[in-house]
Amino acid sequence: MTNAITYSGELINKIGTSQIAQNASSFNIPLYSAAEIYKYDPATLWGNAEGIEIRGREEVLKEWKSPPKKLKIFNPAFDRTRAKYISAYITDIGLVPPQSLAGMLSKTFNMQNPM
Repeated sequence: MTNAITYSGELINKIGTSQIAQNASSFNIPLYSAAEIYKYDPATLWGNAEGIEIRGREEVLKEWKSPPKKLKIFNPAFDRTRAKYISAYITDIGLVPPQSLAGMLSKTFNMQNPM
């Protein structure tokens, strides 16, 4: 499941997706992401940043009996995969390379600045 796709074709998805994509790229293995078009965030075209959900440290520490008190924990739920690591998106309007996403969607939807 995809969380969001930016205007430049970047994929915001579950943590670890970026590492899988980079590894696949290093072995020349194509990576495809299945995503509905509604996951595309047109507001990113006008500079609206797609946020990454950061979850609380409790989620990581819940299994520990006595966690270190000063232990700092960064717990992102999603990561950002650069478009260069994605071969194409498999969407409800067809197979779309990340570089063609904005152009194709501007023909499909009314892309006016929401700001």
